[in-house]
Amino acid sequence: MFQIKPLAFAVLSMVATHALAESNVANVSQAGENNLFNGTQSGQSGRITASQDGAGNNGYIYQAGEESDTEVTQQGISNNASVYSAEGLANTTFVEQGGDTNTATVNQYTNTTSQIDVVQEGSANSVNTVQNNTLSSHQNVEQRGNNNTLIASQNADVSRQNVTQLGNDNATVIYQNDSNQVEAEIYQEGQGNSAYIDQYAIVLSDASIYQTGYANTTNAYQHNGDNNSVVANQNGGFNVSRVDQDGSNNQFRTTQTGDRNLISGQNGGVYIGSTKQAGNLNLLDATQTGSGNELFFDQGGNLNALSVIQTGDYNELVGSSTGNGDIVSAIQDGFRQITQINQNNDLNMATVSQTGSFNTVNIAQTTANNIVNVVQNGTNNSATITQH
Repeated sequence: MFQIKPLAFAVLSMVATHALAESNVANVSQAGENNLFNGTQSGQSGRITASQDGAGNNGYIYQAGEESDTEVTQQGISNNASVYSAEGLANTTFVEQGGDTNTATVNQYTNTTSQIDVVQEGSANSVNTVQNNTLSSHQNVEQRGNNNTLIASQNADVSRQNVTQLGNDNATVIYQNDSNQVEAEIYQEGQGNSAYIDQYAIVLSDASIYQTGYANTTNAYQHNGDNNSVVANQNGGFNVSRVDQDGSNNQFRTTQTGDRNLISGQNGGVYIGSTKQAGNLNLLDATQTGSGNELFFDQGGNLNALSVIQTGDYNELVGSSTGNGDIVSAIQDGFRQITQINQNNDLNMATVSQTGSFNTVNIAQTTANNIVNVVQNGTNNSATITQH
């Protein structure tokens, strides 16, 4: 271990460590402003530990080999940590930054069973992580503060991304593509946060978003993939949740609790189901194109609205709207549509149009100001309507 002393800052503003062997260890500590550390290791079981305390410091680390570890700690403002790891096995990278306007960039290429961990505490910090052409690799990012951002991408089978953001006006964007059995999970607590997950060409994968607070937004996209699932859970008010899926045997479950929330979903696959809203001024919009689609909705609150368009096979709409000013509009185009709508209490209206065969509609609306309009055009249509 070596320590850079204060009098050497001007001379050693740039430190380079180069090693070509096994079991290499480099420890660097810098204090002050505008310091620079460059570290390079090639071999097996290497370890680099860098600590910087001050403002405007930069740490650049490159590792190639197996079972190598990197640990970077920065305290202060406007610091930057960049770590690049390539062609390795069981490599780990840990970056911890405390302060504001700090940046962490971690890239892992052609790694197996590798790990990225980033922790930031402060405001206006940013993280950018990449795992490309890896297997069974994981990312964990935690940001505490306001106006923080994360952009993470992964091209890795049997891998996982976990993100936690605590504060206001934070944003997370996760990309996962061309992979099997991957997971992406985002947890945000605060106001004005946004979560975005884009999974493309994936199979047997999950996307989960959990938000607590007000004026938050979730966007989950799963395209060109099969047997995938999305879970979106929002607790608060003025939240917006959107899910877009295409492929086969995909499903999503959205839950919103609070006031003035909005759920919008589109599925081009085989399965979609389980949406729930509890609160006021809620709106749900779902579109399905494909075969064997299902939608279950439960809205409890006031001024709720549901609009569903299902085009394809095996469509089924089951629901329940309990509250004031509930409106349900459903269009199903295909065969074997089954629609059941339950609305209880206050200013309810249901409009159903089904075109195809084996159609069945069962609507029960009780108490005041109920309106029902049902149009069925096809074979074996049956409608049962009860209003009291």
